[in-house]
Amino acid sequence: MKRIFGIFFLLFLSYSVLNAQDTLAGSYDKLTIASGKHVIKDVVTVTGKLVVESGANIEFIEPGVLVCESGIDMLGRNLDIVLSGKNKKEGVGLIIKNVDANPVNISNVVFTGLQLPIFFDFGWKRASVNINDNQFIGNIGKISVIQVLNPPFNFNQSDDFVNFRITHNLFTGNNAALYFEDLKSDHIKYEISNNAFVNNSVYGFKNYNISTNFIYGRVDQLFSKHSAKLTGNSFVANYLIDNLSDTIVHVANFGVYGTDKTFDLSNNYWGASTKDLVYKGIFDQTL
Repeated sequence: MKRIFGIFFLLFLSYSVLNAQDTLAGSYDKLTIASGKHVIKDVVTVTGKLVVESGANIEFIEPGVLVCESGIDMLGRNLDIVLSGKNKKEGVGLIIKNVDANPVNISNVVFTGLQLPIFFDFGWKRASVNINDNQFIGNIGKISVIQVLNPPFNFNQSDDFVNFRITHNLFTGNNAALYFEDLKSDHIKYEISNNAFVNNSVYGFKNYNISTNFIYGRVDQLFSKHSAKLTGNSFVANYLIDNLSDTIVHVANFGVYGTDKTFDLSNNYWGASTKDLVYKGIFDQTL
C-alpha cells in the first residue's frame, strides 16, 4: 500500500511540475511574465508594455521569438531572470521594433543558448535603452549577440535622440558579435562602458575584416552628432574562428568603418600590454 501511495505521490508531483510550465502564444495587448517557468515555441507579439518579473525563466524553442513593440521592464534580482534556448532546438530571443515613447530596461538577466538574444529592428525608437548588469553566456547564434539597426531619420526635432547604455555586463562564450549600424549618429547616443568581453568567438573566413570583431559598426562624418562612448571595458581572448577549419585565426576585439578619421578607444583594456599586440585586435578599413 505504501508503495502504491508513493507512486501516486510521484505522479502528482510530475503533474504539478507540468502544470507550472506556462506556454506563451499569439499576440498580447500587454504582458506580464511572472516568476516561474515559461516556454515560447513560436512568434509571440506584445503590442503594449512587456514586464518580466524577478524569478522568471523563459525557454525559447525554435522558431520561438518574443517581439516587443512598446516598453520593456525586465528587472531581475541577482541574475534571477533567465532567457534560454532549448538545447539542440534553440530559439531566437527578443526583437524590439516599432516607434514608442516608453523605455527599454533590462537588468540582472541571463541570456544563454539563444540564436540572437537582442535585436533592435530597423525603424525602432524608444525614450531610452538601458542594458545593464546582465550576463550573455554561451549564445549559439553566429549573427549577433546584440544588433542595433537605425531608428527613423524623420524625427520632428533635431535634438531628439535615444540614450542607449550597455553597462556592467558580462559577455562570454558567445559565437557572434555586437553590431551597431552607426556608432556615430544624430539619433542614438551610445555608452558602452565597464563591460567584460571574455572568451568569445566570431565566426567568419580567414580574411580578418571589420565584421569579424566582437564589437563593430560604422562611424561617418555625416549625421554624427553623438559619438559612442566606449570606455572602461575589458577585452580578453576574443577570436575570429574560421568557418571551414574551426580554428583560431586572429584576435578580434573591435572593428570600425566609415568616413570619419578618428574614434576614441581610450581607457579600455585590450588583453595585452604592448601597442603592437593591442593593434592586432582592432580593425580599421582605412589604417
